[in-house]
Amino acid sequence: PQTPNPKPQTPNPVSFNSDLFTFLTFDRRCLRPFAQGPHRLQMRASRALRRCLSIHPVSAPNPNSLKLVPQGAKLPLNSPVSFGSATAALKSPLAKSLFRVDGVENVLLASEYISVNKSPEAQWEALQAPLVAAIEAFFASGQGVFGDEHPSSPSPASDPYNKQQESPSQLSAADEETIALVVEIIETRVRPFVQEDGGDITFERFDPETGIVWVEMKGSCTGCP
Repeated sequence: PQTPNPKPQTPNPVSFNSDLFTFLTFDRRCLRPFAQGPHRLQMRASRALRRCLSIHPVSAPNPNSLKLVPQGAKLPLNSPVSFGSATAALKSPLAKSLFRVDGVENVLLASEYISVNKSPEAQWEALQAPLVAAIEAFFASGQGVFGDEHPSSPSPASDPYNKQQESPSQLSAADEETIALVVEIIETRVRPFVQEDGGDITFERFDPETGIVWVEMKGSCTGCP
């Protein structure tokens, strides 16, 4: 009897938890160059990235913003991090390298995408290639998002959902319930759609007297016309 042809196996994603590439998630085919031992890891890592990593540009509703999606790698961030200036980006090698491209005004780093905002005078035709090159160089370098550190989430002090300035004694139980509901709506019904366009939205505060909610728009939503 004829043996049926086995079904082709689709490579499963796998996390490569070395000190050098903790922040990358590779396809199994990308791990083959590392099979000969850790002493050749750094030399072979760049070759593997060239084959497996591609940067996919996605247009955003904001004409001055571009969403760049790395295919084959992720950043270890539970929450997006925004950099509004080159000075603020000094703590992040990736953000700092993006600000070196002339015309960049804002950078948003998220786990699955990177958003870049440019000045109105700059042209994407001139910016896109150096931005893609900077992202590829960062992943190939083995650096963490914040240098040698590999934080995956903001500290409690910088958590955007802990920004309500009033102390618990100043808020009634009804106010606390309202804030929780607002945060839930932002997180489940608003934020996913904003992130699809390369932006982000975070809760800032709620005024119980006026009923006004303050939010912060980031990434592609910054200065959106």
